[in-house]
Amino acid sequence: MAFNQHGYSNVSMQKLAETMGLSPGNLTYHFRKKEDLMIALYDLFREEMSLVIPPPDQNTPDSFKLDYQIKSFYKLQQRFLFFYLDLLEIERAYPVIAEQHYVHIQNQIKSLETGLNYNISRGIIEDKDSGTIQHLAQQIWITAVFWPRQARVRGLEDSLDDMRQTIWRQILPYLTVKGAKEVNEILNLESTQQLTL
Repeated sequence: MAFNQHGYSNVSMQKLAETMGLSPGNLTYHFRKKEDLMIALYDLFREEMSLVIPPPDQNTPDSFKLDYQIKSFYKLQQRFLFFYLDLLEIERAYPVIAEQHYVHIQNQIKSLETGLNYNISRGIIEDKDSGTIQHLAQQIWITAVFWPRQARVRGLEDSLDDMRQTIWRQILPYLTVKGAKEVNEILNLESTQQLTL
């Protein structure tokens, strides 16, 4: 996608039409302005994201499913990479998207918290004290959402494996012995690399 390659603000409707092999008129027939296109892309993004991270009241992932959600989130993030890299600029330009995205963010964090609480009930994670799990859900969200940006700023490769390891290491202090065993199995770590409590 041209937006991913060049950045949202650097791609005109003309350039986008060329990249897609369309005439500018054909593109503007469907999307009169860049704003119309961005709103349609954002709606598609949210729809696909809801398949990756379900609403809070439906999110009951065991550790294996949580790892699958991390992988799926990363793949979807790569498809819509421009959104993560240009988020602030997009939100400033389109207040409608900013308002919808605020709700989307709150739902994602709440869904993560629900998933963590589900794993507390499974005996995989322990809640050390009140409010800890909510804070952990926020940390995981921040890590996942800003992963591509921090990698670029630091001159590093944007890697799914590094993101997965970082997220699981954030969860590590809250894992029970049973949880650490399950997570080591998921990550398929060699004995010298295994997460230890």
